[in-house]
Amino acid sequence: MTPDSTGKWPSVCTGQCTYVWKTDRAWKGTCRVFHLGLSDSSDHTANCSFN
Repeated sequence: MTPDSTGKWPSVCTGQCTYVWKTDRAWKGTCRVFHLGLSDSSDHTANCSFN
């Protein structure tokens, strides 16, 4: 599932969802944490390494 043309996500996402973003080139060689808070109050994190 991906955002619509306005960048908004559908109200229901079941199974696997895809989030596409661009990062700053200065992030090369760094590690960052992606944090996603959902409307059901659940929190999800992913550790990302930028090569």
